[in-house]
Amino acid sequence: MKSSPSIAIILAAGQGSRMKSSLPKVLHPLAGKPIIQHIVDTVNQTQVDQTIVVLSPQMKEVEAYLRRENPKIEIVYQDPPKGTAHAVLSARPYLENLPGKVLILFGDTPFIQSATLQKTLESLDQSQIVVLAMTPKDKRQYARTIIGDDGFVEKIIEYKDASETEKATFICNSGFMGIKGSCALSLLEKIPPINNEYYLFEAVRLGNEKNIKTRFMMIEEWEAQGINSQQELAFAENFYQTQQRIKFMDSGVTFQAPETVFLSHDTILEPGVTLEPFVYFGPNVHVKRDARIKGFSHIEGALIEEKAVIGPYARIRPNTVVGQGVRIGNFVEAKNTVFEEGSKANHLSYIGDAHVGKKTNIGAGTITCNYDGLNKYKTVIEENVFIGSNTALIAPITIGKGSIIGAGSTLSQSVSADAIALTRSDQREIKEAAARFRKKRMIKESS
Repeated sequence: MKSSPSIAIILAAGQGSRMKSSLPKVLHPLAGKPIIQHIVDTVNQTQVDQTIVVLSPQMKEVEAYLRRENPKIEIVYQDPPKGTAHAVLSARPYLENLPGKVLILFGDTPFIQSATLQKTLESLDQSQIVVLAMTPKDKRQYARTIIGDDGFVEKIIEYKDASETEKATFICNSGFMGIKGSCALSLLEKIPPINNEYYLFEAVRLGNEKNIKTRFMMIEEWEAQGINSQQELAFAENFYQTQQRIKFMDSGVTFQAPETVFLSHDTILEPGVTLEPFVYFGPNVHVKRDARIKGFSHIEGALIEEKAVIGPYARIRPNTVVGQGVRIGNFVEAKNTVFEEGSKANHLSYIGDAHVGKKTNIGAGTITCNYDGLNKYKTVIEENVFIGSNTALIAPITIGKGSIIGAGSTLSQSVSADAIALTRSDQREIKEAAARFRKKRMIKESS
């Protein structure tokens, strides 16, 4: 039998003024993905039928992002902001006559785990309210979760309002809550204002008055880590990066200096990959087994095949495929290019909008001239080609397989297979001209 529908309500109406940024707080990137998207993705991994995000009416940029990236999400507005319970009531149409379960989450807490949320939903089979509690290292700022003699939650109280005995408890409120739809509205609507704000945790006290028991579930402090300032964002980024590095090292990836490698939220590193210091991965990068990424390389939107070597100081841009055993060396930039197996671009080149065949060698200073100011054009360099240093290939152009391009050439026409092509002028030598030039300069300087 199918269970009753459940919903998740993500509270994200806060203005984030402490971020001191024109970018809304929940859109700040964490490992390349907006903070709020982390929590949305986590919710999508649980058995929730509908996700509702609560925003303030002024948050047009956040709304536009959510509608574009998450079209199934429903958006409601809290206006004016009057606390967490008031924010949940902004989703009243979704709570009315809801027979299922409700998860109440926050848009600025990206680390809550899907397993935790799933366990919360399961706990609601035994209780009508479940709160998530924690024991943080610094307990001063958190509301206290007071447990009664019967093992259920007696109340949740703000630290400033707690007695000395209550302050001494180690169990603190994370803010996350699960509640049965059958009692959600009846409790939330009766929460009284405190300093003109309606606090969600007051549902626990009101529930006890109606013999509605609240269970608590312990979570790790990091799962409830919120982001409200640039400093907290940096702390969260460091935490996330550390966890990702540990995960990859445990799977067989070598980090020579882990703290210097920046990973994206979707980076894929296969076992046997070696990362030298100061490597940056942007979104959508997959590095396959036994590849090596040398120091100070910047990679985004790329597939790096087995045993390829990148860098040092290489930049690999989106839609690039670096084939098996390919070498992309120092100060080489590649964009929207396929390098087939065994090809090389070892030094100081720009290869864009191109296809490079197997075992082709691209000399230092080679440029694919792919843009005429209006349109981009493709360069095709077939297999076993040798491109001499300081060569410009003006696209669209095809360099046939097995051909050789002389150093210093500027080519605007395709080259046939197994041909030698070069365009540089004949070398000219003027005897004794340098000596005459220096003498002339000395006379001028002495006059």
